[in-house]
Amino acid sequence: MKRRITTCIFAFCLLGALHAQAQETPQAPAAQKQEQRTKTLEPVVVTAGRVAEKPTTVTQAMTVIPREELEKHQYWDMGDLLRNYGIQVDASSSGNEANTNISMRGMRTQLFGAALKGGVLVLVDGRNAGTANISMMPLVNVERIEILRGPAAVQYGSSAIGGVINVITRRGAEIPKLSAEGGYGSWDTVRALGEASWAYGPFDFSGGVSYLSTQDYQSNTFKRYQNTGMGSLVSYSLNAGLSFLEEHRIGVTLHGVEGQRMGSPYYYNVPDQATREAYTNRYNRSLDLTYDGGYKDAGLSWKGRYYFGSLHNYWDDPALTRSTQTSNNFAEQTNYQGAQGQLSFTKGFLTLTGGLDWQKYDVGGYSNYYDSRAWPPGGVQSDSSAAFDVLGGFVLAKLAFFDDLLIISGGLRHDKYVVKASDNLTPRRSREFVHTSPSVGVAVNPSKWLTLRANYGESYQVPGHRELLGYNSTWGTYIGNSGLKPERGLGWDAGFDVHYNSLNLGVTYFSTDYRDKILIRPVPGSLDQQYYNAGGIAYYRGIEAQAGYDLGEAFAWPFMLRPYVNLTHLLEHRGQDTHHNYRDVPNVSDTTVAYGVQFKHPDIGLNVDLRATYYGYRQEPRFSATDPVTYKTPIKRTGGETIVDLFATQTLYKWEGAGTLSLKGEIRNLFNAKHEMVIDYRMPGRSFWLGLRYDY
Repeated sequence: MKRRITTCIFAFCLLGALHAQAQETPQAPAAQKQEQRTKTLEPVVVTAGRVAEKPTTVTQAMTVIPREELEKHQYWDMGDLLRNYGIQVDASSSGNEANTNISMRGMRTQLFGAALKGGVLVLVDGRNAGTANISMMPLVNVERIEILRGPAAVQYGSSAIGGVINVITRRGAEIPKLSAEGGYGSWDTVRALGEASWAYGPFDFSGGVSYLSTQDYQSNTFKRYQNTGMGSLVSYSLNAGLSFLEEHRIGVTLHGVEGQRMGSPYYYNVPDQATREAYTNRYNRSLDLTYDGGYKDAGLSWKGRYYFGSLHNYWDDPALTRSTQTSNNFAEQTNYQGAQGQLSFTKGFLTLTGGLDWQKYDVGGYSNYYDSRAWPPGGVQSDSSAAFDVLGGFVLAKLAFFDDLLIISGGLRHDKYVVKASDNLTPRRSREFVHTSPSVGVAVNPSKWLTLRANYGESYQVPGHRELLGYNSTWGTYIGNSGLKPERGLGWDAGFDVHYNSLNLGVTYFSTDYRDKILIRPVPGSLDQQYYNAGGIAYYRGIEAQAGYDLGEAFAWPFMLRPYVNLTHLLEHRGQDTHHNYRDVPNVSDTTVAYGVQFKHPDIGLNVDLRATYYGYRQEPRFSATDPVTYKTPIKRTGGETIVDLFATQTLYKWEGAGTLSLKGEIRNLFNAKHEMVIDYRMPGRSFWLGLRYDY
């Protein structure tokens, strides 16, 4: 696999070099050659410095997914989108990804998507999204998605160790836009989408809603995988505002995802459990009130935001109750709110940004576990509550010299976390964490088509209330540890970006030392487990690369033909286990690659994307084979599969001034390959979907 990755990168570099040489002909004037060499990037990004800036002035590795890319391809959920950009995405089923984990540079989000837990931070419009479970993030009314790779604690606080994913919502413009889409596919899959945006005078709005439902799917062996369907998943987003005095805007943003009767399947290879009826109901709702202002003549701009929302998760298994063996249900409600305020000053070569972030999370939940096989029969009910109160202040500075030839950035952040937790068996406990995070970076632009960059940053992750307090569940008793320290990540990276004519290429080497990792270990003389801080350091070293080369543009063809590749390859990901032995970190793939070919012919209105996703090898606990007495779980090497998908859009009618009607189709898992993102949870076999889309 390493040879294959190296060959791909070398081939893209060679193509770019050959084409660059071909463009250097004596017949072309110097000004024309310079124009040919320059590839225009997205005008601004906002995630790295929390203010609008050009991508060439960002000292960290970034990936920007513009709206044109979202409209061109058929991404229906956030997991499908991120897989195509070399990010590891794990789900126990497809079409119903109730729990979806993501991993960047080996750092993973938590299983149940807690907002302040995990190594990757998910944002919406620059603030915490309230969850790290990307299946609870709407993919409608999106202007662009910015992926900041590497430590970002200075900008956003806890959990931004592996990186940040920032979903930026769309705003209305003077030209009205309207889109509608609907279709039907395998396993009674129904998808529908509607979006609209407009600006009239000082008012602007943009919004969208999507709907998805599906029945249980079949595996590659055409065996029905029970309980993988979904009653409904409705996503919605609205961004509306009022502009005044040229530089000021008051806005309101509404986001929501509502999932009903989302099946929660059991292990695929356990026949007697194949008809389990466990399901989950989930929702994530939030409302933002924003104010953006500035005074350009003085180089000042400022932002203010207050937001609040709620995240709900209910899980139940009626089949267990009927079996008279066990009954189990679980519910958790998180109410969150926060405020942001920042002031930026730009004058000459200096940009200085400072501000305060406040977040508050109130988490309440319960779980019931009853076992009639015990004597005397009985059970355990656990009611728990927790509160997280977070206040952080930050300062970010950027120096730009010699017309952006040299960029130096730096920042400092100080956070104070107060965590309070209790349950029906334990009195309320409180812990306070104080953490300071620095960062420094440099970028050099020796030409308009080449950017060199390097960055160092420190990041961290606070313990959760379950780790501090402990809890009871079907799987056993987990004893908390009130003396836990935050996990810490010390990371640096270096790389380059090339945007030259038809070639886009970016390569980054990264390294992260992960310390005080929180693990669980058996308690001597019992079957209980306890949380603790592992000694030693976990090492993550790897390479990220993104490349694309438009052959149609390079050779002046009347169509686009663009091969591309996005990959993350971990050269090393090792840490201590419970026996203090250094092993590969489990559940982390050594390689994630998405590659393919895009074809677009505007004259005939055809757009095709043939895409392959390779899931690399990893060490994964096989819980379906866990010894119920000793709790010993075997570790199995999984991965190595490649899944090929085909997407196509054909314009049917185009009315002058009245919009466009298109036919869309897709074939997933084109070659009907066996595939599991999580061991013993089989993903779908070959599937089809066909729909219509109208754009105005």
